Amino acid sequence: MLPEPAEFLVEMTEASDNEILVMKVRNLAERLGFGRTDQFLMATAASELGTNIIRYAGSGAVVVRAVENASGPGIEITASDRGAGIPDVQRAMAEGFSTIPGSLGMGLPTVRRLADEFHIESETGKGVRIRALFWMKHAADRNTPDPA
Repeated sequence: MLPEPAEFLVEMTEASDNEILVMKVRNLAERLGFGRTDQFLMATAASELGTNIIRYAGSGAVVVRAVENASGPGIEITASDRGAGIPDVQRAMAEGFSTIPGSLGMGLPTVRRLADEFHIESETGKGVRIRALFWMKHAADRNTPDPA
């Protein structure tokens, strides 16, 4: 059974919105029973996606929702914007590539590496939609209580 609320949207318009997004992702992951390491990895991926929206498109939204399959719970993070789009997705997914001087170019490749499933759609002049799914691998991944 998924916790309530099992879905939320964060409008991304300024850097402080990323703090809200990270907090909400970690909270949902904890409520679903993900361990602290997985909570941190999901929050990192969400932060990268949120940062990219603000940096490259100016604004957009991230929808996070609890999902389930036969193996157990998961979290789906979908980031979308109506910016210029990514002209060459394959190139943008290469480690170290960025169109912003001084950027490490690690954001999207990191999200792809952290996620169990990763999908990206881009249309030049219309924006980008990225979907990352994180599944609980096995019972050992479940959150364990802090020692008293």
